[in-house]
Amino acid sequence: MGQPITDHAAFFASAGQAVEELEALNTEVEQLEADEKKLESSLKGKQRSVTETISQTVKQRKEEITKSYDAELGKAQDRLKKVRAKREKAKNQGVKERIEEDTRGLVRENKELADQMKTLFKANHVPGFCRGSYYYALYFTRTFKDFLALLMTIMICFLAIPCGAYFLIPERIYVAAILIFGGIYVTIGNMTKVRYMEVLKEGLGIRAKIRTNKKEMKVIAKTIRRDKNETVYNLQKFDDEIAQLDQDAAEINRKK
Repeated sequence: MGQPITDHAAFFASAGQAVEELEALNTEVEQLEADEKKLESSLKGKQRSVTETISQTVKQRKEEITKSYDAELGKAQDRLKKVRAKREKAKNQGVKERIEEDTRGLVRENKELADQMKTLFKANHVPGFCRGSYYYALYFTRTFKDFLALLMTIMICFLAIPCGAYFLIPERIYVAAILIFGGIYVTIGNMTKVRYMEVLKEGLGIRAKIRTNKKEMKVIAKTIRRDKNETVYNLQKFDDEIAQLDQDAAEINRKK
């Protein structure tokens, strides 16, 4: 049981002092709590700032590294493109040489046939223009190409020019133009085709042989171009380099 208070003045003075000390402690606690909140807010702000800095740094560094690898990859792809272009060029040259080799006999034969025809016409005093493709197209039409040449000549000489002349000079010029071109055609035919028929027929046979050889050369060339076997073109060094460059590019992508 507590002692009875005998000195009331001293008691109240002590109690007042205690209350003041309690209020001072409460004020200090509140200040400390306020300071703590400020520190927490400041810490969160700094943490956010550090996080953003790290994120920006990582992003920037990632972009730099990606750009570096992309540049390296671009160089590798450029080298690969150049090597493939060189390979294609070497292959095309090889195909060309192979075609020339396989058709050399036919080319030589056609040259001999052309010389033979030239000698034949010269020996029989046949005009040189009679050896030309255009002459044979007009007077000895055999192929589709000859037919087109003849048709084009007819269209120009017996339609386009007469019609054009008719619109410029209507008076009987259309009939006159047809008679002029028709007369030239018949006259040349009589002076050459009738007079040198045997020689022209022999020339026709020579031309047919030349045409056959040319068709055969086209078949040979087409067959060679379609041939998938590329070992004859000595392209291994290009293939090895391409394989290495492909491997380098794959390694760069892996690292990236």
